[in-house]
Amino acid sequence: MKYVRKVKYKGLSEQLEAVASDPDSIKYIENPSEAVQLMAVSDFGDCIQFIHNPSEAVQLVAVLEYAYSIRYIHNPSEAVVKYIYTNHRKVFDEFFEEVQE
Repeated sequence: MKYVRKVKYKGLSEQLEAVASDPDSIKYIENPSEAVQLMAVSDFGDCIQFIHNPSEAVQLVAVLEYAYSIRYIHNPSEAVVKYIYTNHRKVFDEFFEEVQE
């Protein structure tokens, strides 16, 4: 006998409803749409840790909601780094260092 994992929140409306009631539920959604990702991180920036390869828009919303969400963004866009540098220097200094090219 073979088993497969149940897929929760198959439809977009189910996904949006789940994230609206609990942003952390995004971790149970396989390949969430950008709209679902944006909803989750706009309520709780740290939810970005459950999103693989977030778009620049999702990254920006996450750090706007909570600057320390940067710790979960493995390849932040230049705009995100600039925002953190300009508006949250303490956070920037904690997570980034200057390198000589």
